[in-house]
Amino acid sequence: MAENVTFGTYEASEFEDITAVRVHIDVYFDGTLNNMYNSEHFDNNSPEFQKSGGNKKKKDSSYYNDKSNVARLWEVSRQDTKIYIDGIGTEKGKKDSTMGFAFGSGDTGVIGKVSIGCDQVVEKVGVKIQGYDKVSLLILDVFGFSRGSAAARNFVHEVGRKEHKSRMMPVSVGETIVMQRQDDDGNPTSLETVPEYGQLGVKLKAANHKVDKIIVRYLGIFDTVSSYHPTLSLRPNFRNDVDELHLNHIGHSMNVVHFTAENEHRTNFSLTHSPVGMEKSFPGVHSDIGGSYKNGTEVVEEIETTWTNRNRLNPLKEKLVADGWYNPDQLEITGGNFYFALQGTRELRNTYSFIPLHFMAEIGKTKLVPFDTDTLEKEKYSIEKLEEGYTQEMADLLKRVKAKLRAYVFDGGPAYSFIPSHVMPPNAEQQDLRKLRNKFLHWSARREGIGMDPNSDRKRIVY
Repeated sequence: MAENVTFGTYEASEFEDITAVRVHIDVYFDGTLNNMYNSEHFDNNSPEFQKSGGNKKKKDSSYYNDKSNVARLWEVSRQDTKIYIDGIGTEKGKKDSTMGFAFGSGDTGVIGKVSIGCDQVVEKVGVKIQGYDKVSLLILDVFGFSRGSAAARNFVHEVGRKEHKSRMMPVSVGETIVMQRQDDDGNPTSLETVPEYGQLGVKLKAANHKVDKIIVRYLGIFDTVSSYHPTLSLRPNFRNDVDELHLNHIGHSMNVVHFTAENEHRTNFSLTHSPVGMEKSFPGVHSDIGGSYKNGTEVVEEIETTWTNRNRLNPLKEKLVADGWYNPDQLEITGGNFYFALQGTRELRNTYSFIPLHFMAEIGKTKLVPFDTDTLEKEKYSIEKLEEGYTQEMADLLKRVKAKLRAYVFDGGPAYSFIPSHVMPPNAEQQDLRKLRNKFLHWSARREGIGMDPNSDRKRIVY
């Protein structure tokens, strides 16, 4: 596809079908407990926040998160038809859903959000098709973060499905076996012939909107974490999501870009890599790459815990300092008697998350996604603007980091690779990586709370 295209005055040719219209739609699937409207409700201390914002002590609802990189991209898209889908487990102005954020299921789960996305695409097509007989070409650009990336990939799977005959299959209803008509994904359907484009095609047909062809031009996703279980469970199975959600059926997208988090290692945050397109790993944890952290104090009360012997925490404490995550005075061992915890406290900025944001928009723009990259990089989400708590030294560090990552993403240069000081004394690049970790990168794995535990070897599981 051409990277530079100049549009002149448009005139219909004598061969063009003037009864048809071409439609472009951007679709943005936000992440788990990410909701740009709820973030704004918090900022405005609105009645919706007061009613639905959750526990003001724990501050663990979508209202307390900053906008994600998906929401930030949505803000600077010049596409006249664009759709923002509230993040998994969230609804605009409402309380968060446990089924959605804990299991990725229910009305606010992965499949539920894909269904909402299809509904909204059909609604937008209905507006654009007025005065025409049909849509000749529907072009979709799709974005996602976290479970929103899983939703984006499932949505692309739906768009790629072919027309097929449904089939009658036996299913259990209590103690009775009945026959149920199903599509080729095993979903119930009343249609003998399931139309092309999956769930989207079914809904377009129901709305009587004729669309000749649908393409996914660009799929831009941040750190795909599916963690999907269809029902409430004390022991959810998050290991079978690739097939269950068809996460690898994205090869028909013309362009795929996936940015992942190198240092994420929570048990429930396994990565589903992309089998096609560009995939690049960035220093940081999940939301360092996809956004949504706020500036401020990060307190991890239980980086690790132990019973009876506090000295068991010393090796990890020493490693966190040696690897650049913490300074010695930012770590302490709390507790007493029989229980001890390693606690970390740092002042962190969210500015680093703007770098993968900038790159995603820049690549998208070369594929004709109409992002206002000047506003993005120089005004709204600049790494150069100084403010209280963000010094010239910090800005200069991020400019060097961005240059290193730019060479990696765009020119095939080497990725950042941490080298312990006992292997090699830190050179300038290694010193930058240590400073980046200490001042900008978060420590997401912890023992306190639910679902935040680290993997036993502190390495991420990848599917």
